[in-house]
Amino acid sequence: MHLAAAGAEALLAERTLTELSSHFLITEQVIGTHPTGKRLRIDAILRPLDTSPWSRADIALGIEFKAPTDRDQGRRDRKENAKIISQCIDYSLVEWEGFGNVPIFFCPGFAEIRSHVDQFDPLGLDEQDYRTGFTSGIGFLMAAVMGQNNVGELVHSDHLGWAFLINGSHRIWSQRYGIGEGKRNKLIRQVGSR
Repeated sequence: MHLAAAGAEALLAERTLTELSSHFLITEQVIGTHPTGKRLRIDAILRPLDTSPWSRADIALGIEFKAPTDRDQGRRDRKENAKIISQCIDYSLVEWEGFGNVPIFFCPGFAEIRSHVDQFDPLGLDEQDYRTGFTSGIGFLMAAVMGQNNVGELVHSDHLGWAFLINGSHRIWSQRYGIGEGKRNKLIRQVGSR
């Protein structure tokens, strides 16, 4: 990883985890084992300080931080974005020491990846109706596939503060409003036919 990106990633993690520390118990640099036997490390796993409103008393949320690495306007290219998505899906399969299998939340979120999808027009068509339907469908599908793999995003907005989202817009928890879908959604990865 480029040194500037490593510094930016560490700063993002530090600022985010500091803000979340009044709501969650934070364990950083957790090691786990992938089904292939490969040992992996995730940036942080969080447990709510008060688990009573959550759907499970043993709930834990994994966070993987990534700072943009492309020197051109701080954006990642398609290959880097694909690696991040693959890494998050891999992490959703890992048994993390002391936590077991947890949902994975990518920070700072997939908005940048969705913006690349919105610009993707493989057929070079100019028809606005087709283009809008195609890009909206792909973005929606990507969020649903990620959610089915127990992968969401940790994002910051003026309206919510820090928020854990899954399936693109399902608010699990946010700084401003507290628990949301985390009351009902057990955040357990489903395998096989859903």
